[in-house]
Amino acid sequence: MNCTEHARGNTPDITMFRHNEAFHHATRRKSNEDRSLRDVGLINTEYPDEWAVLTNKGCQGLEQHVRCIYPTKGSNPNAAAAQQNADISSDRIIVENWFGRLCGLWRICADKYRWGEDLYDDIFQTCAALTNYHIGYYPLRSTNGDEYRQRQNRLVSIGREMQKKRRRAQDRYRERRRLRQRMLLEDRGYSEGSDDDENLTQL
Repeated sequence: MNCTEHARGNTPDITMFRHNEAFHHATRRKSNEDRSLRDVGLINTEYPDEWAVLTNKGCQGLEQHVRCIYPTKGSNPNAAAAQQNADISSDRIIVENWFGRLCGLWRICADKYRWGEDLYDDIFQTCAALTNYHIGYYPLRSTNGDEYRQRQNRLVSIGREMQKKRRRAQDRYRERRRLRQRMLLEDRGYSEGSDDDENLTQL
């Protein structure tokens, strides 16, 4: 598994892919040993010398120069499309299992990141490299994927709680601001009333 430099959350998937295209090009290229393996993936005749890339809608447009396989969308796919989606899901489980092993070995990868951004790449790339080494001795298991999904759900709940806290803080700020404005208007009205009383007294 390759771990690139991190990117901001609003960075498109296709942009990250293109920034790391040299790695993908080298990895997709079939070796002499690979050529003896059966390739039943889509558009294998158009790209006989490379393996396919499993992508999603975030990488639309990549198929113009890369052998890409997208899952078929729709509520009623035909039998061939349904089988293709099942094959894609089966391959993606391997990735989930890898992330499950990563999160199981290194707690920092399974929780909210709290350190400086300048350390992020070094930490996660080191953890990824050590995870690859660990898998060489202890192959992935289906339980790794279960662990990954559990940790993903936990991170999602942490994110939702952060959003709730942010909204509560914003609501408190708005309420205090409205209170200050109301007090300012009341003070201004009291001051103007005092000036009117003083003018009447002078008359």
